[in-house]
Amino acid sequence: MRTRIARPRLIDLLARSEARLVTITAPAGYGKTTLAVDWSTRQQSTGLAVSWLRAEAEHNEPAVFLLYLARAIEVACPGAAAIALDMLNDSRLAPVYAVIAAVVNGIAESGEELCLFIDDYHLLVNDEIHCAIRFLHAHAPRHFRLVITSREEPKLPLGHLRAAGELLEIDAGQLRFSLEEAGRFFQLESACLSDDDIQAFQHETGGWAAALRIAATSLRSGASPEQILRAMRSSGRDIEPYLGEIFARFPSDLRDFMVKSSVLKSLVPDLCDAVLETDNASAILETLHYRYQLVEAEAGGEVEAGREAAFRYHPLIATYLRRQSKRLPTEDIRTLHRRAAQWFHERSRYADAIRHAIEAGEVELATSWIEACAMRMIRAGDIREVLSWRNWLPKELMRPQFSLRLAIAWSLALAPRRSDVFAWVDEIEADVVGDEREDATRRECLAIRTVAHGLSDAPDAGLKYGLAYMENPLADAWTKNTVGNVICFSHLMAGRHDQVREMPWYVMENGDKSRAAPTEVYRHMVKGLALSRRLELAEAQACFIQARAVAVRDLRPKSSLAATPEVLLGQLAYESNRLDEAERLVASRLDAVNAAGFLEIPLRAYTTLVRIARCKQDRRLAHELIEQGEAVAASEPWPRMRSALVVERVRLCLEEGDDWTMSHALATLERLAMAAPGGEYAIADRLRAYHALAHAHVELTGGSFSAAAAFLQPAWDDSLKAGDLYFACRVGSLLAAAEFGCGERDRAYERLVQVLEWGRKGALVRTIVDHGFVLEPALEYVRDRLVALPDGRRLTSYAEQLLVHVRTREEDSTIGVASSRSIDTPLSRRETEVLQLMGTGSSNKRIAAALGVSPETVKSYIKSIFIKLEVDNRTRAVIEGRRLNLVPAD
Repeated sequence: MRTRIARPRLIDLLARSEARLVTITAPAGYGKTTLAVDWSTRQQSTGLAVSWLRAEAEHNEPAVFLLYLARAIEVACPGAAAIALDMLNDSRLAPVYAVIAAVVNGIAESGEELCLFIDDYHLLVNDEIHCAIRFLHAHAPRHFRLVITSREEPKLPLGHLRAAGELLEIDAGQLRFSLEEAGRFFQLESACLSDDDIQAFQHETGGWAAALRIAATSLRSGASPEQILRAMRSSGRDIEPYLGEIFARFPSDLRDFMVKSSVLKSLVPDLCDAVLETDNASAILETLHYRYQLVEAEAGGEVEAGREAAFRYHPLIATYLRRQSKRLPTEDIRTLHRRAAQWFHERSRYADAIRHAIEAGEVELATSWIEACAMRMIRAGDIREVLSWRNWLPKELMRPQFSLRLAIAWSLALAPRRSDVFAWVDEIEADVVGDEREDATRRECLAIRTVAHGLSDAPDAGLKYGLAYMENPLADAWTKNTVGNVICFSHLMAGRHDQVREMPWYVMENGDKSRAAPTEVYRHMVKGLALSRRLELAEAQACFIQARAVAVRDLRPKSSLAATPEVLLGQLAYESNRLDEAERLVASRLDAVNAAGFLEIPLRAYTTLVRIARCKQDRRLAHELIEQGEAVAASEPWPRMRSALVVERVRLCLEEGDDWTMSHALATLERLAMAAPGGEYAIADRLRAYHALAHAHVELTGGSFSAAAAFLQPAWDDSLKAGDLYFACRVGSLLAAAEFGCGERDRAYERLVQVLEWGRKGALVRTIVDHGFVLEPALEYVRDRLVALPDGRRLTSYAEQLLVHVRTREEDSTIGVASSRSIDTPLSRRETEVLQLMGTGSSNKRIAAALGVSPETVKSYIKSIFIKLEVDNRTRAVIEGRRLNLVPAD
């Protein structure tokens, strides 16, 4: 067995600390990983869930890193990363923010205490990954801890964490072996050394763990303490000459094996035998591990975990051996790489096969594999790995691979990486000039630009490129339908609803459902959105139901895709004042919504949930939802979504009397409206409309009716021009209230009657009554005039219905919805105690300790709470508990 020295002084330091971030930072060979492994073992022995992730240079593609991270967390804490994995396994790349937010929510929902170890963090250099880790640490619950081992200080806000007492740092000085630890080490190594020898070794090595271990290996190979110390003194702190002396003592066949196998990153017996043409690699690796301790066991690596034990050389040893391998004849080295390439290719380990083929000088073979393997992986939905190839594949090999480069471009267009896609497509178009594939490639580039603009909420640009593509489209039905969806969306935003309905649909083959289903789902949704703008809400609902049926049929009920039409159905439920149904449809799928990629879905999800929270007087939740939604909007970026949420913040600030935050929000809206993208007229109009709505609410609350009307009139005109009767009802009802307040009663009457006629057609409730008390006088006035009309009975009844809702909402805001529901609670005393501890962010283990019961009993209580409160997760349970006054607001 490899000798492991207990480090009680460091383990005790770690155990005493309650810091949520631990960094173990030192150069190679100081025992960082060994200490982390020892502490993780101790953590597991106490029942703590421990997740381990070893970083690799190949993980610097964010989607690849997040996949490994989610898998590691899911193994340690089943269910905690299930939603994140569902997003990552989707054919479309999910936004980094959406995935990491799903991980945070999953950890919180699990209720389990979890410690995540990330080893070799210095290999991660991608800024998006650093941002994801910062978000994970900042937003994960209190029962989550993060431990990082690195050769350099990680790019995290360490200064802030130090000041807050949230950081424990262990550096090289603390990792050095003391004299007492060095003595115990040599004792366990069965090295008969005098106290003077031990002191000399500790002094010469400076307590450096790697040097002490190499010294023990030398002693085991027959060298005397004097010889080793003399070599150390002659080489100073340069370990390579010293390693050379040790290496020379090994048998020649062992030296040959070590040098040749150093071309491999992971040492697996079957792989080593194939590359070195031996049949005893397993025995040699065991000797290197157990006798000489020059290799260390690893979990996974270049091969699939669980098939064969895998090892790797210590970084210092690996560096030395690779330098030695450069002395071998070039053809010998190429032969080793050639064999490794073939071995990996036979096992579908394409990235490793291509790497070794390049090292072997087999450029044509590598080129053919890149084309065939990459396209196979992309068709299978594994775009993450292919995207990571861009970081290491030589450009000269990528340049002629137009099919691969187009596939990557599609992935960038469909993912939140659209800032990259245009430069990528520009390079493709420049390189394809004069190639026989130029015409088809340029046409596909048009399609890619169309989709990238459409998902960036730039419908006018999307329409321009989409129409150009449709003049001479490729035969592929999926591409024509995908471009058609963007064209439909552009027509929708411009109010050309008939053209949305008339856009042709091309029959796609049934073979690739993961690719075809999203296209069909989005077509049904865009059609439904066009109908809802015309207030044909029953027909719109039918489209959304059809979209959900396609997602369930071709994928699965809980897929990210199935969540998107549920949001639209939830919005319709909210509009009809079915608040609980709407909240149930939308809130439970919020993680999937964050990954939707189609702006209309998260925009409607977050605004609907914020309004429900306002209706239920849960302003704290409303603010939290606005912050979450703004983060999603910023990650894309989507200014239209952010503007819609800032309007909701202004409404909250008015209710709370928070003038400072409100003025900041108004300035944000003005800045967003001024920065509207050039040429995107529909988007610019909507950004200005949101700015006008927010100012109008402020002016109406302050009694400045004329100013409110001046803000709203252009927004009313623009909504009519865009054929958006739904939004016109929202603006028009508020404008009528302003006109009534100005004394322009006839104008207010005409406008509000028009709104009522449209609203009655769509059975609108919340869009109108959410304006609150400012609408009541105008609505009463119109109702009274309608009563006198022979044909005014239906509109009178509708107006009366809206007045009831307005008054009910105002009564709720005065009395407080929560207090009215707290009289009769379905929870027992012990269930209430559990719910209150859940509200503090306590894990199941801590709740159990506080109440003197087992964690399994806590889980039973939580299950009962879910049933009684009619919720399906901890977050919703705490929210409902606050509404029932069972959980303190703070």
